Amino acid sequence: MRSRAAGRAAALPGADSNDDDVDALLSRPDPLDESEQAALVRAMRRRARAQAASAALLLAGGLAMVAALWLWLALEQVARPFQQRHTGELRTVLLEGGGGGGAGRWMPAPFAAALGLQAAAIAAAAAATLGLGRRGRGGGRAEGQGGADPGGRAARRRAGDDDDDPDQGAAGFSHPSARLSDWAARRGEAPLRCAAAGLSSLGALYWLRALAAHGRLHPSLGVPWELAWLPLAPLTAVGAAEAARAALAATAADVDALEALSYAHKRV
Repeated sequence: MRSRAAGRAAALPGADSNDDDVDALLSRPDPLDESEQAALVRAMRRRARAQAASAALLLAGGLAMVAALWLWLALEQVARPFQQRHTGELRTVLLEGGGGGGAGRWMPAPFAAALGLQAAAIAAAAAATLGLGRRGRGGGRAEGQGGADPGGRAARRRAGDDDDDPDQGAAGFSHPSARLSDWAARRGEAPLRCAAAGLSSLGALYWLRALAAHGRLHPSLGVPWELAWLPLAPLTAVGAAEAARAALAATAADVDALEALSYAHKRV
């Protein structure tokens, strides 16, 4: 009996999370027994983890490239002041005191500092995004809170065979990326997100002030709205990371809600 049950469990989606097997279970009219429910939840949780890991890698990579671009703009302003179009067009803001800095050796510094702050903000968002690889791990009902435990999670955890155990590393990442994503998810996520939001907002406020000052100094030219990407692009990058975080958190919550609907049933 036990060998037949083991063979049957191996054919469930918990073993290889085959999409056809999952769809077959979801479309069955008869109630699922406890092992099938647990296998279905494990398969859906693995899907959520794989989605989170892929999104984290892609988004963090994109944000890192944007951060590198902003860092390059800052270094260009230091090495070749006002040679880029955006800094050259706003140079009079610094010359006439509208954006601070004044004339002299340190005149390029405010623009370089603002670009550097924005680069740091986007880099912080990229680092925090690595924690998205942890989405979909854990969740569900904890031990000792009552209710059915159809998948035997407590027993699997004691046996070291729980693929939902967050201590086994982030799905989709290999070490040392797993350790970095673990740190971002468990310890560094909140400060990194706060730093990204705060620094990007400071940079945006600075550039908006500079654009407004340019409009006041040159009424015939007006505000150079074609440079609106300076304040808005980093804010958009940080906002995209937060939107992805919310979407993946909703997916993980859906899997937890599915697990909460588990019921006690054994097929005879």
